[in-house]
Amino acid sequence: MANSANFPSFVTGNIYPSIPNTQFPEQAFPEFDPSKKPVGVALSGGGPRAMSCAMGQMRGLLDSFIADAIGAISCVSGGSWFGTPFSFAPATFSDAILLGTQIPPAQLTIQNLQNLDARNICFPLTIMENVAIGSVLAYQHEINDVPWNKLWSRMLNAFFLDSLLVGDDQTFFTLNTQTLNNLLVQNQSLTHSNFYLLRNNRPFYIAGGTQNYPTGIDLVMRHMEYTAMYAGTPQQCGTIGPDGEHYGYGYVDNILFDTLHPKMISANSAAAYLNPNPYNYKQMPFLLCDQMGSSSSAPGSYLDFFSQQDWFPRFNYWSPNYTGKESTEFYSFTDGGDLENTGIIPLLRRQFKLIIACINTSLPLKDINYNDDNYVNGIDAQISRLFGRQPNPPGIIPDIQVFNDDGKFDALTHAFLSKKKNGQPLLYSDTYTIYPNNYFGVPAYPNGEDVLVLWIYNDMNKEWYNQLPLPIKSLLTSTAPDNYMANFPNLATVFQNKTKIFGEWVPEVLLYTPEQINLLANMQYYNIMGDTSINLLTDLMKSINPTGTAPQSISH
Repeated sequence: MANSANFPSFVTGNIYPSIPNTQFPEQAFPEFDPSKKPVGVALSGGGPRAMSCAMGQMRGLLDSFIADAIGAISCVSGGSWFGTPFSFAPATFSDAILLGTQIPPAQLTIQNLQNLDARNICFPLTIMENVAIGSVLAYQHEINDVPWNKLWSRMLNAFFLDSLLVGDDQTFFTLNTQTLNNLLVQNQSLTHSNFYLLRNNRPFYIAGGTQNYPTGIDLVMRHMEYTAMYAGTPQQCGTIGPDGEHYGYGYVDNILFDTLHPKMISANSAAAYLNPNPYNYKQMPFLLCDQMGSSSSAPGSYLDFFSQQDWFPRFNYWSPNYTGKESTEFYSFTDGGDLENTGIIPLLRRQFKLIIACINTSLPLKDINYNDDNYVNGIDAQISRLFGRQPNPPGIIPDIQVFNDDGKFDALTHAFLSKKKNGQPLLYSDTYTIYPNNYFGVPAYPNGEDVLVLWIYNDMNKEWYNQLPLPIKSLLTSTAPDNYMANFPNLATVFQNKTKIFGEWVPEVLLYTPEQINLLANMQYYNIMGDTSINLLTDLMKSINPTGTAPQSISH
């Protein structure tokens, strides 16, 4: 917990401009270097469903033979609800507690599905009734004087981080003891107790966000990265601010994000003032819950389109490449999924050789001719957009193509639909090249090499389903309003369940039941560790040449 008596108003940290070259500072540490840890994992958005799926997927990955090869996890929205506590919860909470333990599908019972440890990462989903959410929001605003644009983040803090002892509102966060010691040298009034650290032996953590400016009908969205060490984007977006301020051009240490009046200290360090609370003038550092909240503020970009800012996160921003030369701007930073919901972009930037992309969608596969504003060729448009295939109508999301198509998207959709028809798990892998001049500024891999992507799509895994006891199969047909299962595993992002109040069923925004959480996690574990899946992972790992050359061209 922070030492409030010595809490500074002025802080110093490192900056990482992307001119002349993009720097990924974590790669100085071998455990985060893609040349040594070649696997990146992307955990998509999707609210409570995505969080529950991610728990099972990570449980499986940690039990698999590739665990030691994972260099980073990139999370978006509901994926970041999982990723932040998973990455920073202290080691006193074992993985068996945080993630639960896998029960073989054939041994599942109604009773063990109803059990969820109160220290489990997903347990807060079971107590997030509308009344509880409203009470937390009211307490934070009326008692703790939390500004409107930080209420969403502080609500998530209260539910997801406080119970895991990483929710103090005056505690910074950084990567490890080495980056911490560097910051302590620069900030003499701070001590180790003023920082949370990435948990030992965790992959590098990245949460995706979206910066919106201008807002209104001319809304423009830009990609943002919040990481365990720094925040920003290497993308060079030009002079986009109201007074010609630059956006992008690198990263700043987390201690410097959302600060004011920066000035250069040296070629690679800067100092700035912490953001004061407008109600009580207490210093407000950039918190774990702030990155988690921004990454998951789903309606944010749409509210910005209608010029309704301030309901979701806004941060003070300045470009590291122009430190002290330009004024700070107060921008809207909203859900990463508003622009790109898979989480794959940061992993492509860092040029991981194998990316496991977990698409934890609410949209089951449909006929290949099915298209609307959510689907292209019967598959969730969050995938199709990456190949330049827009839904109709496309909405406010721009063309975010990052892969050359060359028939690759059609191959993916046909493979998924064939696998679903044959009762196989929905896993598919292929190699891709980077689309030039893409929206995110992602560069081509060295020598135009391919990246190998394993897609895991959230739809019923029949190999798993066929092992379930009859009472569990029956449960999956339930239409009970307070534990609705008939749309499993494509549960709704919001309003999945209802609560009876004064004789009327009232939709709950975020509430999930232990049975829903446990079943999603159990199936997704099997998507990683089932016989078909583990054989595929074995082939993919064999196809990666650890000397740094390109992966063999491979599709499954």
